[in-house]
Amino acid sequence: MELREIDVKREIAEVMEIIRGAFAQSPWNETWDDEAALREYIDGLTGAPDSLSLGLYDEGRLAAVSLGRIKRWYWGAEYCIDDLCVHPSAQGRGAGTELLKLMEPWLKERGVKSLSLWTKRDAPACGFYRKNGFHEGEDKVIFEKEL
Repeated sequence: MELREIDVKREIAEVMEIIRGAFAQSPWNETWDDEAALREYIDGLTGAPDSLSLGLYDEGRLAAVSLGRIKRWYWGAEYCIDDLCVHPSAQGRGAGTELLKLMEPWLKERGVKSLSLWTKRDAPACGFYRKNGFHEGEDKVIFEKEL
């Protein structure tokens, strides 16, 4: 498997397929039937100057993606993962773990000092991220307010 930076505009169909497939299943059960809404979602994640999209390729085919951004702090750079998805055909085969494993040295070589993300506390993704060396921040909390 190989990690590469993704040209999302060129590979939009593959990225859309991965997001649709990954989140169509339980526990998310998200439908991305509205293609324009999905494109707008992806454009929002990937259109900023600080965005960074990485892909895991298995035999030349995109198997997993990480869509995020680089945030610069006084102590260095942080890669904030906004969305990490594995194609359903690659789930349960270690593709997500391989993506994270390959991302770490790739990001370090580019001066990134930390990774961050948020997910729902009751989502299976919590166990996946813990298994891959992530821990819950002790000094941070996410605030929400419905409008």
